[in-house]
Amino acid sequence: MGECSKENDVQLVPKFEWSVCDIWKAGCSRPPLWIDVHLRKPWVVFTPDWRSIQVWNYEEGKLIACWLISDLNDAFEAKFIVQKNWIVVRRFTSLVVYEIQELSLRCVKVLQAPRSNCVYGLAVHHSLSYLLTSFHDGNVVLWDWAREWEKITFKGHSKMVNVVAFHPVDSHIVASGSDDLTIKIWDVQKRCVVRTMQATGMGLIQGMDFCSEVQRSLLITSHIIEGIVLVWDYTIGVCVAKLGGHNRGIRSAFFHPHLPYVLSASGDGEIKVWSVPKFELVSFFSCGLGDQLVSMVPCKNSNMLVLGSKEKFMAVEVAIGAAGGGRGGGGGGGGGEGEKGGQTSTLINSINAQVLVLRKRIEELENQSVLARLEYERKIRLEVAIVELKCMRTMDELRAEHQAKERAQAERIRHLEAEVKTMKAQMVSVVLQLEAGVYAYDQSQQSDTKQCLLVLFFPVAYGVGRKVEGLQLAADAYAYDQPQQSDSKRRLSVLFFPVAYGVGRKVEGLQLAADTYAYDQPQRSDSKRRLLVLFFPVARGVDQKLKWNSAELHVMELELELELELELHVMELELELLLVELELELHVMELELELELELHVMELELELHVMELELELELHVMELELELELHVMELELELELHVMELVFNKWNWNCGGTEWDSADPLPSTWN
Repeated sequence: MGECSKENDVQLVPKFEWSVCDIWKAGCSRPPLWIDVHLRKPWVVFTPDWRSIQVWNYEEGKLIACWLISDLNDAFEAKFIVQKNWIVVRRFTSLVVYEIQELSLRCVKVLQAPRSNCVYGLAVHHSLSYLLTSFHDGNVVLWDWAREWEKITFKGHSKMVNVVAFHPVDSHIVASGSDDLTIKIWDVQKRCVVRTMQATGMGLIQGMDFCSEVQRSLLITSHIIEGIVLVWDYTIGVCVAKLGGHNRGIRSAFFHPHLPYVLSASGDGEIKVWSVPKFELVSFFSCGLGDQLVSMVPCKNSNMLVLGSKEKFMAVEVAIGAAGGGRGGGGGGGGGEGEKGGQTSTLINSINAQVLVLRKRIEELENQSVLARLEYERKIRLEVAIVELKCMRTMDELRAEHQAKERAQAERIRHLEAEVKTMKAQMVSVVLQLEAGVYAYDQSQQSDTKQCLLVLFFPVAYGVGRKVEGLQLAADAYAYDQPQQSDSKRRLSVLFFPVAYGVGRKVEGLQLAADTYAYDQPQRSDSKRRLLVLFFPVARGVDQKLKWNSAELHVMELELELELELELHVMELELELLLVELELELHVMELELELELELHVMELELELHVMELELELELHVMELELELELHVMELELELELHVMELVFNKWNWNCGGTEWDSADPLPSTWN
C-alpha cells in the first residue's frame, strides 16, 4: 500500500484482498460493494450482484455463507442485526428482514416504503430493537421490531434524505442528512427535532458518524462533491473543524471506535488520518483501489478497516509504531536512541492494546445493561399480559356466574307465574262448580224461595203501585175540587200536591212494612236460611278474591326479593372487579419499582466497575510512565557515562596514557 506519512507512528497494513474472481460468478454485473461489519464476529456482509447475499470472514479470508434469493433483483445494501441473528436488505422501495438459518434465509418481515418512495438511508442500532430508514420524500422512519414493528415518522426535511445514523451512546439521539443541505438531530423519545445545522455550499451529504466518547458531542459529515469533511458540535449546532485536502468526493468518514483518529476516504482511493481533538493531518495513504473505492467501515473488535469497491474489497489494519531508527550523535548514541524509540513504541502499543481491551469490556458491559433493560421490559410486558389474562378470566367467570344466577331467577319467576296461572284456573273452576251447585239447589227450592221473596217484597211493590194510582186520583180530585181558584194558584197546587200526597203515602207504606215484618217474625229462621243459601256464592267469590289478592302480594314479594338479590349480586361483582383492578395496579407498581431498583443497582454496579477499570487503567498507565521515565533516565545516565568515557579516553590518548574503564574510579588527576 502506497504511503506518504507526516508521522511514522500510524500505518495501514494490508491483511487480505479479494478480487472479482473470488466474489462474482461469470457473467454477473458488478455493482459497488456497500460493506457492513458484524459487531461481535469478524464477518462482513454485502450484496455482490443485487440478487444474492454473501458473508465473509475478513480475518481468515473465507466465505462463510452465500444465499441466492429468487425474488430478489434490486438488493443494494445488506446489514447485520446482531440482536436477533437477522439480516436486513435495502431494496428500491422496501426493506426485507431475513433470519439466518443453517442453509437458508427465512423472510421475517417486509417493510414497505410509504407511497412507494425510494429507500436511501439505512441504519441499525447496535443494542436496541431499532431500524432507521430515510426516503425520497424527505421523511425519516424509525421501526421498532420489539413492539410489533411500530412505526415512528419524523418530518422536517424538504428534499431527499441520503443518510441516517444512530448515536453509539445516547440511544434516543439520531441524525439525518438531506439534499436540502441540512443536518437534523432528532430525539426519539420526544419525537421531535432538537437541532438543525446548515451545510450550505458544502455539497451533498454522503455519510455521517457520531463520536463514541461521552464527553464530546461531535458529529462528522462527509460531502461527495466538494471533497471535504465537517466536524460539528451538535449540542450548539456549530461546525468546529473543516477537514479538506481530498481531490475527489468523500466516500466515507468516521471517528475510529478505539483510536483517537478520524479517517476519511475519497473516490480516488486516498485515505487520510486526522488526529483528535486537534483535527490535524497525521498521515495519508493510497489504498490501491483507484477511483473504484465506494465504502470504508471500521471493525468494532479490532483496528481493522474493510474497504469496498466495484472490483474487490480488502481488509487493512491500522498499526501504530515507529518505522525506523532515531537521530543521535555517534554510532553508540544512535543505537541507544533507536533502542529507546523501539521500547517506547512497544510500551505505547501495549498501552493501546490494554486501552482497547478495557474499551471492549466497557462496551460489553453497556450492551449487557441494555440487554438486561430490554429483558426486564419484556418480563414486565409478560407479567402485565398474565395479570390481564387472569383479570379477563375472572371477569368471564363472574359474568358466567351472573348469567347463571339470572337464568335461575328467570326460571323461578316463570315457575311462580305458572303457579299463579294454575291457582287462577283452580279458582275459576271452583267458582263454576259452586255456581252450578247453587243453581241446582235453587231449582229444587225455587218455589219456596220465590214465594218467600214475594211475601217479603209484596208490600213494597204493592205500596209503589198504590202510590202511583193514589197520586193520579188525588191530582184529578184536587183539580176537580178547586174550580174557583185562580189559574196560577191552581197550577201551583196541582204541581206540589204529589209531594204532600207522597209523604202521606210513605207513612202508610212504612206502616204496611212494619205489619209485614211482624207477620214474618214466625218464619224468620226459614227466610234467613234461604237468604244465606242465595248469597253463599257471593261470599265464596269474595273469599276467592281475597286468596287471589294474597297470591298477588306473594308474587310482588318474590319480585322484590329477586330485584334486591340482583342488585346485591351486581354490587358484589362491581366490588370484586374493583378489587381485581386494584390488585393489578399494585402488581404493576411493584414490578415497576422492582425494575427501577434493579436497573438502578445495575447502573451503580456498572459505574463502579467502569470506575474500577478506569482507576486500574490510570494506575497501570502511571506505572508504565514511571517505568518509561526510569528507563529513559537509565539510558541517559548510560549515555552520559559513555560520553564521559569517550572524552576521557580521548584526553588520555592525547596525553599518552592508557584507556579508562567506566567501572574503575576516576583518576585523581582528572577533575
